[in-house]
Amino acid sequence: GEVIGPAPGGSTSESGLGDVIAQEEVFFLEGTARRPWVSGIFRLKLPTADESKGLGSGETDYGGGVGIIQPLGHAWNLIGAWQYIVRGDPPGTDFRDTSWLSAGAQWRQSERSSWNAFYERRQSVIEGNSDLADVSLGYDRALPRGVTFRSTVFLGLSDTAEDFGISAGFSFAGRKR
Repeated sequence: GEVIGPAPGGSTSESGLGDVIAQEEVFFLEGTARRPWVSGIFRLKLPTADESKGLGSGETDYGGGVGIIQPLGHAWNLIGAWQYIVRGDPPGTDFRDTSWLSAGAQWRQSERSSWNAFYERRQSVIEGNSDLADVSLGYDRALPRGVTFRSTVFLGLSDTAEDFGISAGFSFAGRKR
């Protein structure tokens, strides 16, 4: 989760389950070993975090964007994405809608596993606050039946970003007929 602002009289630290994010990526231009892959991205955040602890806004967010994967030989890819997210406003607060930019590289270690490194920059939901910036290192492992385990460690680069964090989860791909 993300703490929206400091507690009265100083900062605070909270932990707990964050919001659930569902994201779909649809490739409308399938590339080759040399041509890029281009996709549309659709995102929905469901407010499942404990808003009384400041771990979420208690509101639904949604958005879309575009992604690109540029192959660099057999095992390497350059990856970039841009998203625009419409933020839900909790009572008494006016969050601004934000853009999110990510750029990085992926190394496919094998047919089933890959490593990736990314730089991300997100606008703050609060007008006047500086952008959030971080770097991350991730590992993905393909499992049976179209399931992929994804894990990431990240380090905040800006005063408004989290100091550090970890993320783990699963993605599911439909089978092509």
